Amino acid sequence: GTIVDRKGGEHEWANEGSPLLILVDVAVLRARLFLPEEKFARIRIGEKVRSRVPAASREVWGGVGRLGVVFDPVSRTFDVWADVPNVDDSLRAGMTAEVEWPAEADE
Repeated sequence: GTIVDRKGGEHEWANEGSPLLILVDVAVLRARLFLPEEKFARIRIGEKVRSRVPAASREVWGGVGRLGVVFDPVSRTFDVWADVPNVDDSLRAGMTAEVEWPAEADE
């Protein structure tokens, strides 16, 4: 993992059970997508999605890992989580992406 925050400094004491470091595993990032409810019947776990990440100037592929179980009644959308491998460590948690679904498989 990667250290993203230190909760204590040099020569400081910590209480037993208190966190000292915040670690984030960035080997596989989880992208959260919001799809319109009419797409729910057509999306499946494992299905591929292609994303363009402007901040990294590249395209990445991921696979649907989880589907939301609650629909947002206001936006009429549901959550989809796609697992995106970060093999070359060029992506960061929190980046935005433009997602293509269904993805044309020309990789």
